[in-house]
Amino acid sequence: MRTTDDIRATLTDSQILDFCKKGYILFPAIVPNEINRRVIQYTNEIAETRPEYRAPRRSGEIEFHLPLLHEDWFVEHVLLNAEAAGAVRSLLGSGFTLPNIISDHRAEIPMPKPGGWHRDGNYVLEKKLNYLEVFYHPEDVPMENGPTAILPGSHHLASAPVGHYGNLKGTVYFAPPDAPAGSILIMSYNLWHRRTPSTAKGLRHLFRFNYWRTTPPVRDWVIEPDFDLRTADYEFFDRPTTRPPTRDCNDAAELFFWLCGKGGEFAVMGGQCWPSPHKGLDGVVRGFPGDITDERVWSKQETA
Repeated sequence: MRTTDDIRATLTDSQILDFCKKGYILFPAIVPNEINRRVIQYTNEIAETRPEYRAPRRSGEIEFHLPLLHEDWFVEHVLLNAEAAGAVRSLLGSGFTLPNIISDHRAEIPMPKPGGWHRDGNYVLEKKLNYLEVFYHPEDVPMENGPTAILPGSHHLASAPVGHYGNLKGTVYFAPPDAPAGSILIMSYNLWHRRTPSTAKGLRHLFRFNYWRTTPPVRDWVIEPDFDLRTADYEFFDRPTTRPPTRDCNDAAELFFWLCGKGGEFAVMGGQCWPSPHKGLDGVVRGFPGDITDERVWSKQETA
């Protein structure tokens, strides 16, 4: 089986920062149609002949833990797809691990009642990125089929998702036309998501798997010559949350610093200082880490 050692980082500074702000990156229709069809055929055969792979869920879905790691064609075209794996390599560093479980969340639709907003189990809330959650659709999942909904920016929320919430401002749907068959969604494990209601009849597939970091973070993705950590835009203008925008801004900056291997250097002075978008009439950014030498000002609020 192939390793990840030869995967090349493909994301730029700006794309990494965008992930820090939104919590996801989408690659539309990157898996070839012939592989998508083969995945569906393989999954249906497993469902009909291998009941030991079946894991019922309380939601009414049927989850299958599939032995696709042993299928070279799946590893090559899905798990190590050049675009998706390049993004994973950029976010998790060299030598990242392949998934150990590949699940098909298989639902017999219609399912008029939506799933509740949630994070998947055993999440850890911290401004680090040691693992990624990935969703893959081998078929179109239009709105009538109940596609997955995600809430950009919610990976920074300290509160647990509230399952009874309905439609939320800023929701993004993993569905056509933005996400047709063969699309891969890479996201923070902490991002809120849910299954939406469906009215069509048939089967709805959602393949889910994780990747893990094995090396310390370092800024070794595609470096943009003009990208400056001091003047980069850490604000998420389309943010759907109700928190103060500066809080989201600070969190995105902290995560970006950690990914650059500068987690120990990050600190926020507060007020109208970096990484807040506020600037004086002279255009100078104030409060960048290291500009102030008073350690009491740059303490990380250890008593908070």
